[in-house]
Amino acid sequence: MLSHIIVFENFLIENFVKKIKLSPFYLAIALYTISNIIFAVTAINNKEMVVEFYSYTVDASLMLKALFLQTFSLVFLIFLYKLYERKQKFKQLEVNGYGNLSGWILLIYQIFYILLAIFFNVGVVDQTVNNVNSNILIIVSLLSADSFFFIVGSQLKSKKLFQLNAIVYLISSILRGWMGGILIVFFVYLCRELYLRISIKSLLVSLFFAILVVLLLPFLIDLKFGIRGGEIVFDINDYFSRLETSVEYLMGRFQHVGHIYILLNKAGYYYSAYQGLGIRSFLLEGNIPYTLYNKIIGAKGVSLSEFMVKEEFGGIWNTNTGIVGWWVVLKESIVFFIMYWSFLIFVTYSLIYRFATRQLFLTIALFSIIYFYHGWLSSFFNLLFLTWLLVILKKIRL
Repeated sequence: MLSHIIVFENFLIENFVKKIKLSPFYLAIALYTISNIIFAVTAINNKEMVVEFYSYTVDASLMLKALFLQTFSLVFLIFLYKLYERKQKFKQLEVNGYGNLSGWILLIYQIFYILLAIFFNVGVVDQTVNNVNSNILIIVSLLSADSFFFIVGSQLKSKKLFQLNAIVYLISSILRGWMGGILIVFFVYLCRELYLRISIKSLLVSLFFAILVVLLLPFLIDLKFGIRGGEIVFDINDYFSRLETSVEYLMGRFQHVGHIYILLNKAGYYYSAYQGLGIRSFLLEGNIPYTLYNKIIGAKGVSLSEFMVKEEFGGIWNTNTGIVGWWVVLKESIVFFIMYWSFLIFVTYSLIYRFATRQLFLTIALFSIIYFYHGWLSSFFNLLFLTWLLVILKKIRL
């Protein structure tokens, strides 16, 4: 009897568990969707929510509307992804990936960026940049070290060089007060591997890693705000209470349905602000279009993210307005928003399909969720632009 059970278990593992492959694109969607659903249900149940440390009363019907629109906004991202998901003519990593020289150059550039962060506060959240040459700032802004890691790192032929660059990227993101790098480096690793392959071993390793990160959350958050505030102090008192608060904070960082709720609740105000040029056009999101327009004509207003933070939270940081946030300020003109960004994403996917690897395709698709879906349009445009540049340059060189 026991032998039959063992045989049956081996059959299940061999035919179901070991053969399950999860795309990092769908894994990211699942992570953010589950976080948003949990946040929305909790907010409806409590009749209140906390967004960016501010408390808001919650109306159930409006929250459900926000959740529906947010989930629906994924449709055209999934549609664009599906156009290329099954295509087989991507370049092979072993042939068209980046060699050792590129890996070492990437490593040196990342270390250079770390030094700029340490000595001049370049890229450090909530810190003022010290005396540094303006040309250097322009270069590191246009040629982001993080974006280079996403694009080049995901396509490195050498596994050891990828791992080394991943460690340096992780150190860099932490030193700059941004803990999201822990999750992103995991997802970029998955893009390089193409899938998360489900097995007993991978499940145990992933579970161990997740538990470890959760247990360290109170100290990681101390580190995050310590770097941003200029003084790092680790609080070891009342650990379990802080752990609970830290988990709630983490869930809050994954969601943006709360932000959409706020925008929908004051839709008329934000629409009027956009019409009155208080909020600048989505066409100006990105370093290149904004700089050119500002030099030639003179840009008015601030980004939707900056405007929302100033109006709702009295701050100067960036926040997650989501794609739906732009529907609030654009109304029926959202069709032009969809056409514009669909065109940019389609062109990028087409370029990658013809001249680059599936690893890069997955990386850009992943950041269409991490960046674009959350409303970080400028960061996403900059990533797309650098992708065009590197793919074309690599094609010319070859």
